[in-house]
Amino acid sequence: GTRVVVMKLGRIMQMDTPKNLYDYPENLFVAGFIGTPQMNFFDATLVRTKEIIDVHFANTESVVSVPRTILRKIQPQYLDGSKQVIVGIRGEHISLDPEKVAASNTLVDVKISHFEELGNETYIYGDLNMEGSGFEDSDTRIIIKGSSNYGLSKGQIVKAAFDFTRAHMFDKVTENSINPRVPSMNLVDATVRNNVLEFGGLKFDLPNAIQLPNGEYEVTIPTRAITLGRTGSKVEIASVERVNNVNLISLTIGENLLFTSTETEVDLEENRIVLDFTQLGFVQNGQVVKAAISEYDRINAIFLNNETAKSYIGDKYQPVIEQRVKDVQDKYEPLLAQMEADYNAKCAEEVALVSSERTAANKTQLTEAKLEVKAKIAKLTAEFKAKVAELKAEHLANNERITAEVNAIYNKIRDEEFRTFEEFKAINKDRDAYRKRSQELQNFKATFGIEKNNELDKRINLEAIRYESEVNAIKGNVKREKELLTKELESLAKKCAYEANPVPTLTKAYKAELKKVNAEYEEAYTHANILFFFKVNDLLVLSSDAISHKMIQGLGIKVFTKQYLIELPHNCFTVSDEGMELNVLELLDYGRIRYLHCQFDDGQGVKDIYIETELTEAPKTIKVLFDITKCHITEKGMDIKIY
Repeated sequence: GTRVVVMKLGRIMQMDTPKNLYDYPENLFVAGFIGTPQMNFFDATLVRTKEIIDVHFANTESVVSVPRTILRKIQPQYLDGSKQVIVGIRGEHISLDPEKVAASNTLVDVKISHFEELGNETYIYGDLNMEGSGFEDSDTRIIIKGSSNYGLSKGQIVKAAFDFTRAHMFDKVTENSINPRVPSMNLVDATVRNNVLEFGGLKFDLPNAIQLPNGEYEVTIPTRAITLGRTGSKVEIASVERVNNVNLISLTIGENLLFTSTETEVDLEENRIVLDFTQLGFVQNGQVVKAAISEYDRINAIFLNNETAKSYIGDKYQPVIEQRVKDVQDKYEPLLAQMEADYNAKCAEEVALVSSERTAANKTQLTEAKLEVKAKIAKLTAEFKAKVAELKAEHLANNERITAEVNAIYNKIRDEEFRTFEEFKAINKDRDAYRKRSQELQNFKATFGIEKNNELDKRINLEAIRYESEVNAIKGNVKREKELLTKELESLAKKCAYEANPVPTLTKAYKAELKKVNAEYEEAYTHANILFFFKVNDLLVLSSDAISHKMIQGLGIKVFTKQYLIELPHNCFTVSDEGMELNVLELLDYGRIRYLHCQFDDGQGVKDIYIETELTEAPKTIKVLFDITKCHITEKGMDIKIY
């Protein structure tokens, strides 16, 4: 297949080309599913020291130092040794070839356990744990795909060259890839001096929202926080890689290699970097000292219908329901009146055209058409019978010909068998040979009739299939032609009936359309009387019809028993006297944008909320509503994104 879908327990794991499934598995399942032998998986931790990443293999003494440029796409949160990862590497990307081992700087000790010779290749089994057997599945067992056994013996401890350019890394818990094809995060070592950020020879003035003491920091920079243009600090574009519909751009900044991406064409003249400081995170001595502002704030909610909501807000939204009902009536009542007027006008217009002369002419035309169609159908029937009779005669003749041919062929075979037997008997006097040849003749006689009949049946059946196919083809053509003639006659009959009395036809069409519109009216009226809300602590937010439809369609009656996570963009808020009350902690001025950093208790804990603002001073509290149509809504139990 040009595209393959890999599924597990009914859920899509990855959909991609076969090559991408092999080269860029998005999770552990896909990685183990594709390839023979299965990919090796080792538990490990990763520790970054400047531009080196040490890979510590669990349950072994092995530590491999890999240049960060090779593992440059690893998500930075996995590089401090605190998270368990799984290192995946295929057997064909591990080598015991002496020349490759001598040239490699990423070597791991392996104790050989056994070999599997497969002709043009050999599977070499072993263990990274010197106490391991190499026979049982474990997080240290290894399978190496080689061209031979390289003269190795069981129990021998050797160096194996790992090609970390072809390694895959996965989160131990989620089993998702942590070195994605398109990275989402960069990590740089930087210094801050007098509120100036410096790394790779570049300097950036920090905004007022980021006030940090002088020192060294690890800075996380999402790829979406980097944009390229014709203003800002100049950088070197190392490469541009087209991945699906995205251009992945790697930037060389001093000793750092950073990634950004864009869906538009890359202009190499736009090689100056601009950072979105709202997305930068600063870490010092393993502690986050300044967190990035997430793209969305997150609060918990439940879903209510209007009847349940009344216990909290009474009839507050009754005017909204009345207006919704009025809007439906204003839409459908004029539409129904217009349909009735159009129907009456059309009836009057068409009745005025009715005349006895046109009716008489139509009657004559219809009578002539019936006679003509009857004659054509009779002719088709006669031609069909004649053609079928001709085919049947041909079919019977073919059966006789086939029978004669098969008899002639098998008579010749029989005569040849008897002739060769007589010749053998005349020249060969060996009793055992004669007995053997006589048995062969008896076997021939026993099967001859069966083989002859089988051959005859096969040819007769093929001829029968040919005959039936041709008859059915002719029958189908005649049937289609008859149906076409009948439809033309029916169409003419309807036209004549309409021109004689158009009212029944117009009435039938009007009633059908009226039934359809009335059903729409009734459904819209019912929906207008029903409201749905999201309840966030004590605040009720009116849902839109589109969102409510998706909620109910996706979850049915269980929609009211679930918990939901609402993700709010920072620009979805409006100040309101009846909104949710937030405690304002600070005003964050990032230069191009300002946020009110607030906190809100959603009933399940205190949440940080960031609100885009034009204010220049921070109030102590603020009340806001949010536009639910700008938010993302996820059912928490099954992690199903609804909207």
